[in-house]
Amino acid sequence: MANNDTTLSEFPSQVFPDDHRQKPNAIDQLHRVTAILAHELRNPLSVLQAGIDLMDDDANDEHSLKKLFQTQVQQMTRLVEDLLDLSRSADGRVRVKRRPIDLLPRLNDAIKSVEQVVAQRNQRITINVTSEPLWLNGDPQRIVQIFTNLLSNASKYSEQGTEIVVSVARVENDTIEIRVCDHGIGIDAEDLAIVFDFFSQVKTSDSLAHSDGGLGIGLGLVRTLVQMHGGSAWATSEGIGKGSEFVVRLPSCEPQLSDQGRDQSVEPLVPARILIVDDQRSNVYMLNALLEKLGGHELRSASDGATALSVLAEFIPEIVLLDLGLPGMSGLELAKEIRQLEHCRHSLLVALTGYDDDQLRAEATAAGVDLYHLKPVSMDLLQQILRRRRIER
Repeated sequence: MANNDTTLSEFPSQVFPDDHRQKPNAIDQLHRVTAILAHELRNPLSVLQAGIDLMDDDANDEHSLKKLFQTQVQQMTRLVEDLLDLSRSADGRVRVKRRPIDLLPRLNDAIKSVEQVVAQRNQRITINVTSEPLWLNGDPQRIVQIFTNLLSNASKYSEQGTEIVVSVARVENDTIEIRVCDHGIGIDAEDLAIVFDFFSQVKTSDSLAHSDGGLGIGLGLVRTLVQMHGGSAWATSEGIGKGSEFVVRLPSCEPQLSDQGRDQSVEPLVPARILIVDDQRSNVYMLNALLEKLGGHELRSASDGATALSVLAEFIPEIVLLDLGLPGMSGLELAKEIRQLEHCRHSLLVALTGYDDDQLRAEATAAGVDLYHLKPVSMDLLQQILRRRRIER
């Protein structure tokens, strides 16, 4: 396949009828409002995530406060991402970037992302899979998103103590089939045709009523993303109270050895000189706290571009953690100024932002930004950045 990038505009709209798609002003406004909302939500989520990472944890306590809070932040973060994808799907801005990947590690990532929710409901996930590697031409993050949404849906609509079974197999030489089966509330026959529609809500019996019905976005995104990978998705159920099975079929591809042979060794962290630039005092405080917990770093901070440049007059950072939405001089303008400083030309410049926009990513790269990461910022992400700094140097 010559072009591995797919946009939603190649597929019929499943979000709005045709008459709505003929009103670009309304769609642009929806996208703009949703993007602003996502940005505003990511700042408090970043503070909450940092606070969770700073909490002491009892690894033997499945109901510890840390794990409970982490579950809620993960759910809120997924909701923000789903809302953004919903707005993008209105005007064809959803994009997948495909390459040959092994399906099973991504499926395990999806299972890991929902394991705390499943554990809180005393549920369990059983996976049946062939021993052979299963390769497909896919976007790694989108594949995880597909199965995270399916597993979340299965858990949400299943009772306490039940089992969710994931079966993976090659059904044809060029097709991989994944089945997610639950023993939950089931789906009425009339609802099977609309279960993947955005904002749809299936009927439930009184005895199995669930108030946590969600916004009706997740399954719509599943179908959209599966189709963008050249696959198909459908649901089956024997009726209310008899569980459901969601089936995804994706085309397979030839394996790529570079994905198998990645070095999984973890190097120890080395202290670094780090400048934090963010106008939210709470974000600066929590980033400082996280980096202090990681140990030994020399830290400076600034709340705007002018102050940052003043700090850089006497401080040579190895890493700059930069928020793009700064007052006065924007983060992009500051990045350009930093790259003009001789002693900062080899600094690792990292955008930590709430704005998820392809054009902004491109502009950030042009301005000299090395890495572009979305909030919330976790301890794991900071460790990745610190290790990346060693590779870059």
